[in-house]
Amino acid sequence: MFEDITPEEIRGRIGACHKNVQAMYDYWLTKRGSRTMPARADIEPAEIKKLLSMLVLVDVTADARRFVYRLVGTQEVAERGSDPTGKSVAEAFFGGSLEETLSCYEYVVREGVPFCYRDPYADPDGQIQIDDIIYLPLSDDGASVNMIPVFTHCYSFRCRTKSGSLLQWAAGSDVGLAILSRIGRPQVSACRGQVRSPGADTTARSYRRRPRCRGRGYRRIERRSRGPWTGRGRAPGRLPWW
Repeated sequence: MFEDITPEEIRGRIGACHKNVQAMYDYWLTKRGSRTMPARADIEPAEIKKLLSMLVLVDVTADARRFVYRLVGTQEVAERGSDPTGKSVAEAFFGGSLEETLSCYEYVVREGVPFCYRDPYADPDGQIQIDDIIYLPLSDDGASVNMIPVFTHCYSFRCRTKSGSLLQWAAGSDVGLAILSRIGRPQVSACRGQVRSPGADTTARSYRRRPRCRGRGYRRIERRSRGPWTGRGRAPGRLPWW
């Protein structure tokens, strides 16, 4: 399978992929230099920190297991629903079929060049999924492939793990961090100890400055009327700040 695909066609597929896939490919090209392929020692995780959650490292072994998961990013774990680290690809592959999945790895080992997979496939839930997946060869001796980094951009991410793993994914990806920044965290008032949601409609948006706690009474300056209102308790028809 995939024997008829040329390196030129692979480069064309990569050029049509998501920008993160192209960034991973460009990084591999930079580390390769004038060689056939870079070595594992050339890859610095700190230089691709934003891509690590979607990256998988697969060892090429000489035993019957053939391909073994060495490291799996947090978003990949959340997508799969479990951590396949230490298992063979044949045991814990995530794709349409085992034959097709193994053929992607075999192509990289046989040709010593990257491979890109963009075909639709059925996920474990039976849903048709389209990903941009790139397989990159690494070699310690410059001739035989001994490790394959696999980077995936998922266009329809579905978390299949518990909330704890989802938070790990969110902390390690741009999309997750953007979601967390929009959701925010509950804020606890220093005056009354009540929890206020960041998205709640409170008087914080209706006043120019934060009111001060002075026992039971406090001063507010209303934005619309531009005149001070001083009183005890809260303003009529308004929610308190805390």
